[in-house]
Amino acid sequence: MRIQTAGTFLMLFFAAVICGAAELDTPKDQPVEITSTGETRYENGIAFARDNVAIHFGDSDIYADSAQYDSKTHLVSAAGNVRIYRGGKLYTADHGSYNTETKEILADDLRTSSDPYLVAGNSLETFADGHYQVQNGIFTTDDQADPDFHFRARKVRIYENDRVI
Repeated sequence: MRIQTAGTFLMLFFAAVICGAAELDTPKDQPVEITSTGETRYENGIAFARDNVAIHFGDSDIYADSAQYDSKTHLVSAAGNVRIYRGGKLYTADHGSYNTETKEILADDLRTSSDPYLVAGNSLETFADGHYQVQNGIFTTDDQADPDFHFRARKVRIYENDRVI
């Protein structure tokens, strides 16, 4: 009896996962997969998802409490515990958006790392050429909650493996 109940549970679980997933195509024929444990729906070219949202496309993954994807503008907007993984880097924020076509990120109250330092700030904007800009940022090489050394800046442009302005 217990094995039959477990088997039924697993079949229902996998059916729910499959039903909770939506796959959309981007202009470069790269699928965008959206899954969540809550509601997912698609209205007028915009996919909406809530509760443990996971969005996968190409080499990028986005996780958040809620998100939406506009297939016309190619913009993913995410809110609540946002984590954006792109090209081996992690960006964490309260709110963020990601353009699947240009790969540009806009984020509020963010944290990320740029070897050898850690970065936190009020906002982050990445650009198609690979550099990014942080507003009201804190930079440190000390990986602690209360770093022994850090510096603050109102605006910083970071060019990976090249320079910081």
